[in-house]
Amino acid sequence: MSHQEIKCNVESCRFNSGSHHCTLNEITVGSESPSREPDTEQDTICASFSHK
Repeated sequence: MSHQEIKCNVESCRFNSGSHHCTLNEITVGSESPSREPDTEQDTICASFSHK
């Protein structure tokens, strides 16, 4: 498996290294509306987010 990098622009997330890099090994992406499958990026959320 190739090396992957997770970038993050959300400075209020505890996993943001301060240089736009996520320190998690993996992230979980969820649906904004659990009743339907997402059609656009606005319909998704980063379920791994944790506030500092």
